[in-house]
Amino acid sequence: MAEDMDVTTVSSDNNAPKGPVTILGDAYIGETLIARPNGVGDADGIDYDTVSLQWLRDGEPIAGATDQKYTVTSDDFDTQISVRYSYTDLGGTREVVTSDPEPPVPAEDTQIIRAASAYSPLVILGDATVGDYILARPNAVTDENGIDYSSATFQWLRDGDPIPGATSQRYDVTEADIGAEISVEYSYLDLLGTAKSLTSNPKPEVPNPAVEDGILEGTPAADILTAVAGLQQIDGGDGADTAVFAGDQTHYTVSFSVDGVTVTDRTEGGLGTIALDHVELIDFDFNLPIFGGPMDLEQFGGHTGLDAEAFEDLIGVYIAYFNRAPDAIGLSFWGTEFANGASLEEIASLFAVQDETAAAYPETLSNTDFATAVYNNVLGRAADQEGFDFWVGTLDAGTVTRDQFILAVLEGATANPPAGASQDFVDQQQADRAYLETKIDIGAYFAVHKGMSNAADAAQAMALFDGSQGSVQDAVEAIEGHYTDALDASSGDFLMPIVGVMDDPFAV
Repeated sequence: MAEDMDVTTVSSDNNAPKGPVTILGDAYIGETLIARPNGVGDADGIDYDTVSLQWLRDGEPIAGATDQKYTVTSDDFDTQISVRYSYTDLGGTREVVTSDPEPPVPAEDTQIIRAASAYSPLVILGDATVGDYILARPNAVTDENGIDYSSATFQWLRDGDPIPGATSQRYDVTEADIGAEISVEYSYLDLLGTAKSLTSNPKPEVPNPAVEDGILEGTPAADILTAVAGLQQIDGGDGADTAVFAGDQTHYTVSFSVDGVTVTDRTEGGLGTIALDHVELIDFDFNLPIFGGPMDLEQFGGHTGLDAEAFEDLIGVYIAYFNRAPDAIGLSFWGTEFANGASLEEIASLFAVQDETAAAYPETLSNTDFATAVYNNVLGRAADQEGFDFWVGTLDAGTVTRDQFILAVLEGATANPPAGASQDFVDQQQADRAYLETKIDIGAYFAVHKGMSNAADAAQAMALFDGSQGSVQDAVEAIEGHYTDALDASSGDFLMPIVGVMDDPFAV
């Protein structure tokens, strides 16, 4: 850590800056350095709107390196890194303060040798563990010019960065501090009016909370609860609670059932399976973009209240529109909407405006071609001419919308034959029903039982079914293959199965 400085003042007719610009961190390739100008004071005052930083390599500016942090690269090998702090004082004079250079950057992969921390008279009392508090103790801080104690302020730091709002002498350690070093900055004016500051040595990294009986419990507030090894359950309690899991979301399976939600880490030596209770959000280091941030269980987890018939209705809509199995993520979203009171008619109408629908059925597609596609998707055959002409006529006249037509075809395939129907009609309707039920079973196997969401895989598996028994086995084997790939701990997919709601017709 460099603590001395070189001071340059543009105008000689002013008070020169006092105090150093320091650099936190080790100048090793791959390490991040932090500029700390907090110790710089100016009797003329500092216009903080004019402040700028410039990192230097052997005294020459590094292109683009103007942030408070700088990551050392291989270009810095065998050079000395310093930082230049510039500002305009309130008298209009441009001031430049440059830190002492760091030692020459050693070769890549050189082991960092850390010296024991220098003593700081500003100390922190207490243990930096989640749920506890720590206290800044500046009693040993002295100044030969005296201290104006009425001007004294505190700013707590997390890995050297200010923690928003943490400006009292006491700091309550939270889950957000796990893995970070906490320190405190003490600032004051001496009795001559000079601003000064001092930073404590950091506390050791905040450890993960101790796990008792395998249960991590939250508080009545909104908690951030981090999953760690040994946990079997996270209970958030009241408040909008977030369970945090390390790594990529694609390494995990989130299973839903009427009994609750579990999260399984599929990586080797990972966390295993952890049950979630009273948790509203699941956050991963790398969330899938489709969720727009942490996974909101109120938006994607309400479908467990549906029965098997409701899921069959939703899967039928996917088949009629797209001729594919549902994706588990989409099914959970629409299932939650269904459970929250949206009607199947409303959901079918919303399907009509999806990007996938627009791609499959552009506005230029005739109603004749649209009706033909839907009949093939749902029934695997052409419609009887009289019924086909009727529906195309109503679509052309605008008395029936395309989403209404889709539901009518689905309902017709599952309805009981009318009284007095011919045997040929009854036989055809039974065949139609069996065909659609098998496609629904295939769709459920993909999205509900296996929890997969790759739309291309969903379409490929469904395309293998042509109504024959052999094609059913082909579709099932394709789904099993996709599932094996999805389970891979490093290159697999995020899985969202629903357990215990629908029977698995292909279970061995």
